[in-house]
Amino acid sequence: ELTEKMVGRKTLKRPDRSLKERTRPLLERIAAETGEAVHLSIPADDRVLYIDTIESNSPLRVDRPAGTLAPLDCTAMGRVLLAHLPLAIPAQLEKRTEHTVVDPLQFAALLTTIREQGYALDDEEYHIGIRCAAAPLRDGDGNVVGAIGVSGPSVRISSASLPPLGERLRVAAATFLRD
Repeated sequence: ELTEKMVGRKTLKRPDRSLKERTRPLLERIAAETGEAVHLSIPADDRVLYIDTIESNSPLRVDRPAGTLAPLDCTAMGRVLLAHLPLAIPAQLEKRTEHTVVDPLQFAALLTTIREQGYALDDEEYHIGIRCAAAPLRDGDGNVVGAIGVSGPSVRISSASLPPLGERLRVAAATFLRD
């Protein structure tokens, strides 16, 4: 449901529940299906802000609690936001691991691929030993309002399993509009 608020001559429609509240059941479902950490994020200036996390029950897990900030350019969550929102791409792409994409032309092509396939991947590009997949979360008008993602250690998430995980998140994120 939406509530209305008059601002000048314009009527703004706002959800009666926060993005975090509305997304929580989706995150719980994904966490139960994957057994890995699941996150909800939004852009915060030149970074990505994790606003909700469901941790994995495994003793070996990714620690990204709500309130954590991360780079846009080398994380799956950030790349989804960069690909779909008018955010500034960092002038200098920082090489964080030997896998990080730092060539500007290759990075631009990567963002095009993300827009086309509907998900982003991080194959040990931010931290060695951690792989992630993320998909854009859209509102009823189709606008990207955040990203959902799964992250886990590379001993459980192989490079080969990343694209299917990304596709799974793309499909799951599409249900958000219907829920």
